[in-house]
Amino acid sequence: MSDLYGKLILAMAILLCSAIVVPFVAEKRKLAGWLNFIFVAVAGAILLSISYSVIFVQSLQTQLVSVGPLDMYFLLDGFSGFFLGIIAVMAMVSAFYSIEYMEHYDDYGLRSYYANYPIFVLGMAGIVTVDDLTTGFTLAWQAMTVTSYFLVRFEHRKPEIVKAANKYLVLMELAWVFIVVAAFIAGTSMGDSIHAVTRSLGGTHGAVPYIVYGLIFLGFGFKAAVFPFGQMWLPDAHSIAPSPISALLSGVMIKTGVYGIIRTFFWMVPHTETFHFSGAFWGALIASFGVVTLFIGTVQSMKQSQSKRLLAYSSIGQVGYIIFGIGAALFMVNADCSF
Repeated sequence: MSDLYGKLILAMAILLCSAIVVPFVAEKRKLAGWLNFIFVAVAGAILLSISYSVIFVQSLQTQLVSVGPLDMYFLLDGFSGFFLGIIAVMAMVSAFYSIEYMEHYDDYGLRSYYANYPIFVLGMAGIVTVDDLTTGFTLAWQAMTVTSYFLVRFEHRKPEIVKAANKYLVLMELAWVFIVVAAFIAGTSMGDSIHAVTRSLGGTHGAVPYIVYGLIFLGFGFKAAVFPFGQMWLPDAHSIAPSPISALLSGVMIKTGVYGIIRTFFWMVPHTETFHFSGAFWGALIASFGVVTLFIGTVQSMKQSQSKRLLAYSSIGQVGYIIFGIGAALFMVNADCSF
């Protein structure tokens, strides 16, 4: 089972190869589309096999894995495997759809699109498998964010699209800053696993835990499109991106924010005599954000006449249901709910 980490790195290497090889044949648009699909499908099949193994056979423990010159912590358990499977399926479907759909942009070259698409997928796979909030997290986040920025601004000759894409990039980088700063406030060092962050957090007291969890919720809340953060970027980014990328933004990428919220608020909780985790407080707060998000996102979707903006606001509303469920679960687990 430990070989699954090797398979994960192999899948990421295949995606990286796609980003290097396919742009060289981008002038032959259909060929480039098929090559990109083949690379993504092979990597996706490997990720699906990993997902199946860690969900239905055995979850693994955190492991230090060498990725080129860096050693980073990865965690393949049932939870990360679930998200890894979703990412794999959506990436393959969107890559297949791109073959014909990108013919709509006959006045734009596809070199940038096929250079960034597989790295975008690689970054999302990294976000749900790296087990730190500094080095590995930063590499995965930047791979996901920077490449999605170039994919969102694909029609770069239109000033309004570039402006919306720039706003998206700034907000996603701000979200990254929130999360990394939270890790350092907790007392971690570069490259420490989430387990190490949790141990360091257990030695804090007073307002520090509230600041750490608050910054983490802000950072992942931006990515998950929780109200009011989602309204700042998702409708614009969703509506201007090519449709295969819109599908990945709403169907997969914002769910990495959901993953981060669950992974930190349920897993990153120290169990020491001196540390008190206010789970009932955070559960009620997160559930409240979820209720507002689902209500406002759904109402705003009903006012839209443009299909992509309608889907973007609908995605925000649906995320609200998920966030509400997360908050309610956190509250129920940590509060005295006997009746």
